[in-house]
Amino acid sequence: MEDVVHNETTKQIVILGCGIAGLAAAEELERLGINDFVILEARNRTGGRVWDIQESKISLGAHWIHGLIPSNPIHELAMSQRLLVHPTSPDDDPGDDTMLVELERGTDDKFNTNISVLTTSNGSSPAQLQSLNLSKEVSVISNEVYSSVTDMYQWMRASLCDESFAKQMMIDDEDMSILDAFKYSMNQYFLIKKQDKLERNNSNTSQGSKTMPNKPDTQTETKHEKINGELDISIGPTQVHRVLEWFYNRVEIDVAMKIDKLDFKEWVEQTVDGEDGEALVDGGMAQMFENTANRLIKQNKIKFNYFTNKIEYNQDTQQNTITSEMYLSNISNNINDDSNHITMNTSPQQNGSTSPSRRSLKAQTFKSQYCLVTLPLGVLKAGHVEFSPPLPDYKQTALQSMEMGVLDIVVMTFPTPFWERAIPGFTNDINYIGVAHDRDDEIPFSTLLNISGIRKKQRKQRQLRKYEGEKKDRISDTKSAGKKEEETELDTETEEEEEEDIPGVLMAQVFDTEAYRLEKLTSGELENEVNVFMRRVFGVQAEPVKEVRMSHWASDPCSLGSYATVPCGVSATCYDDLAEPVPERGLYFAGEATHRDWPNTVQAAYISGIREARRIHADMQDKEKA
Repeated sequence: MEDVVHNETTKQIVILGCGIAGLAAAEELERLGINDFVILEARNRTGGRVWDIQESKISLGAHWIHGLIPSNPIHELAMSQRLLVHPTSPDDDPGDDTMLVELERGTDDKFNTNISVLTTSNGSSPAQLQSLNLSKEVSVISNEVYSSVTDMYQWMRASLCDESFAKQMMIDDEDMSILDAFKYSMNQYFLIKKQDKLERNNSNTSQGSKTMPNKPDTQTETKHEKINGELDISIGPTQVHRVLEWFYNRVEIDVAMKIDKLDFKEWVEQTVDGEDGEALVDGGMAQMFENTANRLIKQNKIKFNYFTNKIEYNQDTQQNTITSEMYLSNISNNINDDSNHITMNTSPQQNGSTSPSRRSLKAQTFKSQYCLVTLPLGVLKAGHVEFSPPLPDYKQTALQSMEMGVLDIVVMTFPTPFWERAIPGFTNDINYIGVAHDRDDEIPFSTLLNISGIRKKQRKQRQLRKYEGEKKDRISDTKSAGKKEEETELDTETEEEEEEDIPGVLMAQVFDTEAYRLEKLTSGELENEVNVFMRRVFGVQAEPVKEVRMSHWASDPCSLGSYATVPCGVSATCYDDLAEPVPERGLYFAGEATHRDWPNTVQAAYISGIREARRIHADMQDKEKA
């Protein structure tokens, strides 16, 4: 370890973390006329868990705007900057942009063995991979089956959000997981279907309103027995469960954890209605905050590569002393092109967690009256930052009670979009390819986002916007010259953007134990995993993957996870406890884990940053009046 250089800086406010919460807080402080602040960021970039790699045109962090409504500031920010957004169907209401393929076991059980399949250097597929799947055709879930099970799932989900129904589910106020709640709701659904069928058979009278039946005896009547013959169409029980499993996976992606671990009551309270819509931003979400970040960088208000490890409050001076260590060699982003692993060396701490190794660094202390902590829940839970004196008990309880869910992004590039040819009936409108499978069949990906297809549609949107802008200019010019405008139409062939052909690109999201497992793989092992999976789903038509890029949020010391979740038996009031400031110590908290109303979203981080900036401003004014 090199000699440590000690420096000291005094600021009125120190903000820890330059993610969306930190940037939003800084921007709001400036709007309120407060400029004596500094942001300390452990990475060598801004944005936190919003991470777009422009040179590769991929995003490995937050993707979606959740809620296309005026009350969502992220949506309004995108609209005010005239960014192109591409709507996609929400988790609870998959629409016409989704196709489901069915993954059957059969001989494909080979996938669950420890088989070693490697792609060759020229991208060709070795014989071992070629023999993995004998199927030549993709098995597509029919629209009839998909629609019927979708109706069932939406009934189940809606009933779970009904207060009177939910009360019937509570047995001695015992905590229930989301998965158990769905199982119970499904049983209720089939009891009602059975009751309806009996009434239709025994009476010609019209069907009246029904009350919810009592909880069935699941020990005497299995789910498979209930499913047989209960839907309006002929569906085997296995197929129903596979489609339902895909819906459950959509929920698990939303909460970044298996739903058998998460509390049903708190999930219902926090569920954001999908009817408000979701959309991807053309070019990624980071661009929305570029102007703010660049301005703060020019003003030297952001200090990169500073890893904060202690916040100490001095009662006599009424100041916080923030101790940070600056890495003379930049902390990289959380993947490496060559190894697919984190480039930051780590060393074990006393609590078993990891933080950047103590090499080539200088220590610096920052003294401030106010300290705004926007660090991820995972970092705070791991004890990377020591608070002296310790945080209040209620806040420590909240930190340890909540869990940091893990959701990783995997972007896969292929020579061509072969799935467009492999899936019967595939159209340009398809955004999602869902994989219906058995719950105990632990496949790496349950949903594939058709990135190349979306890019083609985004390119057409850009062409149209460019054409409309040029048309406005022509109209303005002809009116100025007193000439009559000649109508022209967009020629897609001549107006085509001069850019290379869009390759085949799919994006998948992996969560919980599967994310932890994939993060440990080398690049070659990860490519092998992708190739085996694609062969299972698409058969011989699958092409070997050319490149795989994956985030590593769980093992990234600057995040240690993706976003906060509420496990069974824990109240969502933990969000409020984390958000509660300790004003007598000038200590404030922001970030997505401190906002209860928009859980797991970018707007939660953004709103919380503005909230705390205003709170600090109000407390400063109160002190001045006193």
